Amino acid sequence: GFSLIGRVCAMTGAPSYRAAWSATVGDDTSWIVAVSCVVKSFFSLLSYSMGLADTFKGLLKSFGYDVGRTQALMGVTAVFLFPLCLLRNLSALAPFSLLGVLAM
Repeated sequence: GFSLIGRVCAMTGAPSYRAAWSATVGDDTSWIVAVSCVVKSFFSLLSYSMGLADTFKGLLKSFGYDVGRTQALMGVTAVFLFPLCLLRNLSALAPFSLLGVLAM
């Protein structure tokens, strides 16, 4: 999947998936690629948020804090996710990425 997109971008000299689509298929339908990437990203975010909300709701309940899914998700977002979004350089996360790979 992604390897093929990268090869097409290299062959066409395109800097993005949409530009590669425009170069190979045509400009008229390049919006489809952009919209599909946004929709896929949105639903990925939604599914991860649902998992985080359920996980942290259960964790907090085991420590005696009975909170709803929305409150658990807002807490995780405010304490963990939002500060990560503010990082300008993600290289500080490299050791944790390796840890995640090793955990699998």
